[in-house]
Amino acid sequence: MDIKSELYAFIDRAIDGQGEVDDALVEEFGEACKHALRRQLTEQPETEHRFRISSIGKPLCQQQYHKMGAPKSRFDVSTKMKFIFGDIIEAIVMVLLKSTPLKVESEQENVKHDWKDGTSISGTLDVVVGGKVYDIKSASDFSYKYKFKKGFDTVKQDDPFGYVSQGYLYAKSMGLPFGGWIVVNKNTGDIHVTEAPLDNQTAENEAVAIAKKNMDAINLDLPFQRCFTPQAEVDNKNPSGNLELGVNCRYCEYKEHCW
Repeated sequence: MDIKSELYAFIDRAIDGQGEVDDALVEEFGEACKHALRRQLTEQPETEHRFRISSIGKPLCQQQYHKMGAPKSRFDVSTKMKFIFGDIIEAIVMVLLKSTPLKVESEQENVKHDWKDGTSISGTLDVVVGGKVYDIKSASDFSYKYKFKKGFDTVKQDDPFGYVSQGYLYAKSMGLPFGGWIVVNKNTGDIHVTEAPLDNQTAENEAVAIAKKNMDAINLDLPFQRCFTPQAEVDNKNPSGNLELGVNCRYCEYKEHCW
C-alpha cells in the first residue's frame, strides 16, 4: 500500500476528467467544513486545563503556563487563517483517501491510552489506513521541505508541537502501529507521506515517556522552568549580535508573558 501513489493517481484521473467522487463524500466534506468554520470562528477557546494526546508532547513549560492560567498572546489574522486552512485541508485529504482503493478503517475516533499507574489520557485520532494510524498535517513550505520530506528522524529531532508523542499515543490507544504523517504543503499543494519506522521501539518508548513525564510533572505541580533560551540572530548567514526566540518560543501562545 502506497498512500501517496494512490492519492496522486486519483488526482491525476480527475485532471484527465475521469475522476469520480461519491455524493456522500461531498456531503461529508461540506459538514467537515461547516464544523471547521464554527470551531475556528465562533467557539471560545478552552480555558480549563485538561490532558489531551494532541498536546501532551509539547514543551513542558507551555503546558505549565496553561495549567497556571497565564495570559496568552493574541493570535494575528494570518495565524487564525492558517488554522482554518489546516482544518479544511484535512477534510480534503479525507475525501481523497476515501476515493482511492485504500482501506480507511477509522477516522476521528475518540481513543484513550492507559498507563500502568492507573492514569490515562484521551484524544481523537485522524485516520487509520491499512492497519496503521496516520496523522494528517498541513505544513508551510519550509516545514514541508526541510522537516517532513527529510523523514521521521528529522521530525523527531525538532518537534515543538509534540507530533511524535501524539502519533505513538494514538497508535498505542488502538493497539496498532503508528504509520506517520500525511502532509500537504499549504503553499504548493504537494502531498508527502512521512513514514514512521515500524521497527523503532526506541523511538516509540521515548515518545511515550516524554508524554508521561510531562503529565506527571503537571500533576505534581513541579516548579516552572523555561525549556528554552534565546538563540543568536543570523542575517544572511552572519550573526547580527542580537538574540531572538527559537521556533519553539515563536509559536508558543505564552511567549509575551514569558519573555
